[in-house]
Amino acid sequence: MMSVRENTQGLINLRNMRQLLAHVRAFDLLCDMVLENVREMWTVERKTGKGKESSST
Repeated sequence: MMSVRENTQGLINLRNMRQLLAHVRAFDLLCDMVLENVREMWTVERKTGKGKESSST
C-alpha cells in the first residue's frame, strides 16, 4: 500500500456510505489496519415532507 510507504493519507470506503480518511501505519493479510489521524465522513439522507428522499453531506 502506497500510503504506508509514502506517509500519505488514504481514503477507505466502508459499509453504509461511510468513509475514513487516515494515515495507514500497518495492515495485514486479513485487512486489519492500524490507522492514525482518522477523519470519518458519511452521507445523511433526509426525508422531505412528501416522502421523497434527498441526500446531502
